[in-house]
Amino acid sequence: MLPSDADLSSPEGISKVSEVLIEEMKGGIDHSVMDIGDTMMSELARVATDLDDKVFVMYCYNDDKGIDYTLRAISHDPLIKDDYKIVAIYKPSEKTL
Repeated sequence: MLPSDADLSSPEGISKVSEVLIEEMKGGIDHSVMDIGDTMMSELARVATDLDDKVFVMYCYNDDKGIDYTLRAISHDPLIKDDYKIVAIYKPSEKTL
């Protein structure tokens, strides 16, 4: 919801509204990125590459922002979604890296 106190004639007000709109946009992106743990990673990679003949993309992140919205958006792109398996791992172990 847009802040009712935002003054759109000031840079601060525009910034406030922009932040809200961007967060709403990011939350509404339809995607097919699987958020997995370290233990599932190797099995999913094997299945994706050996059995499904897909390119396996592993996105590692170590912050509370979550999966980057651009990755979410491209994961649902019709040109790649059938050929790629994209997974995200929060705070991957040293072994995984």
